[in-house]
Amino acid sequence: MTSLLFGAFSIINVIYVAAKWPLEKRLVIPSLALIVLVSFQIFLGANIIWHQKPFLITTLHVLVGASILGMSLAVAVRSKLLTYA
Repeated sequence: MTSLLFGAFSIINVIYVAAKWPLEKRLVIPSLALIVLVSFQIFLGANIIWHQKPFLITTLHVLVGASILGMSLAVAVRSKLLTYA
């Protein structure tokens, strides 16, 4: 349930960024990358359940989660800087 909620939030984020700053590639590209990462994260989470927690898939799931956190922080900081500019 949480993954679907975060996926919906990522889609709303991309729509908002594309509407507010359509020419800012420093925001639009990371926002699109967030959708790809969240989709991959959901896929990995499902595979962890289906294959009973294999080591490689679990490690990738954690790695992608950390990437999502970093990308979300980058988008938030860049959008805040553009708001003040």
